[in-house]
Amino acid sequence: MSLTLASRTCSSVTINHISIPIKPLSVEDKFLPSPETRYAWYLAHYGTSNPLELDSDLIITSIEQLALWWVMMKSEVN
Repeated sequence: MSLTLASRTCSSVTINHISIPIKPLSVEDKFLPSPETRYAWYLAHYGTSNPLELDSDLIITSIEQLALWWVMMKSEVN
C-alpha cells in the first residue's frame, strides 16, 4: 500500500488527497466501517470506490488490508 499523503484529524484521515471518514457502520455496530468509509478507502488506495472492479486476486488482499486498517484506526480513536 503506497501512500503519497497521509494526515489525520479526529474524524477522518487523508490518504492520497482523499479524505476518509473514520465512521462505524452504526452506533450499535462499531466493528464494521460505514459504506462512506469503505468507498473512500478503496478510492484512495485503488482509484475506484467499488472493490468488485478490482482483479479477483486483488479483491481478497484489499479486504484484508481494509480490515487491518480499520482495526488500527478504531484502536487509535478509542
